[in-house]
Amino acid sequence: MNNHAVVRPTPIPTTAESNPPGALSTAVIFDWGLTVQWLIQAGAGILGFHVFANKQVPVVGLIAGAIVFALCGEGLRRGVRAARYLQLAINGFFVINGIGLALNIPLVVGHQPRDIISIVVMLSAGAWIIWRMLLPRSREWFATVQPAQALARHNLRWLARVIPASVAAGIVIVISQGLG
Repeated sequence: MNNHAVVRPTPIPTTAESNPPGALSTAVIFDWGLTVQWLIQAGAGILGFHVFANKQVPVVGLIAGAIVFALCGEGLRRGVRAARYLQLAINGFFVINGIGLALNIPLVVGHQPRDIISIVVMLSAGAWIIWRMLLPRSREWFATVQPAQALARHNLRWLARVIPASVAAGIVIVISQGLG
């Protein structure tokens, strides 16, 4: 009789499994929230609800932008490296734009509440996402993760948290943009 138990080594998780990227959920919520916002604003423009329509961007531009943001968010979820670079560029633009708008606030008489809200969102969320996406662990995760690993990590349970947050963020931004 053998009293020795079989000892199996514990598998060591790969870097992609053990060290997830920083701010990935935030970045996806940001992208999908913008998707929701722009689709609502495009629909509002088509239906004539001008208080919620985006008057600076044509409907076709809003729909095209929504598609880009939706694909970027999905690319991040799947661990696509190019989506990370696009995310960094987009948020870099938002931060630079936010700084420019913030510098102009004292010069603008009678600025709208939506201007302040936009500046706060661009500077806070944009800077947070850039900082976290530039962390070494984020860079390493995007360099090593396989699509199946990324999708296993960002599964239905993850989507059940991210999708409602994205929809809520998009609706809140649409409402804030209607203030004035």
